Amino acid sequence: MVMIGFAPTLPLAIAGEYTRSFMRTLIEPIYAAFAMEQVSDRHRATLSGFYSVTWSIGFSIGPAIGGWLQSNVSLSTSFVFGAFCLLLAPTLLLTLFGRQLRRPREVETQTREE
Repeated sequence: MVMIGFAPTLPLAIAGEYTRSFMRTLIEPIYAAFAMEQVSDRHRATLSGFYSVTWSIGFSIGPAIGGWLQSNVSLSTSFVFGAFCLLLAPTLLLTLFGRQLRRPREVETQTREE
């Protein structure tokens, strides 16, 4: 993402955008599967709903923040801020849930015991 903001030529910026889109396309199913494995079968529908809502909020608020940064600070700042957010999200995910990773069978067993 930072490459897009600081690209000296249009072809380099386009290549950076295609690379970013490709990487996001690869990680999306993995992230969704990881999130679904962390909850019981009973709560997966709720998680799926929250997942959709959080994406919608991001797509709604993100352009407003990016536009404000571009008009009040600089064009490149919005790309740096976006890159920071893209690094912060998986870091928080691994910090908060990475050590508590449970296999799907363990989740189902715990749910039946409760």
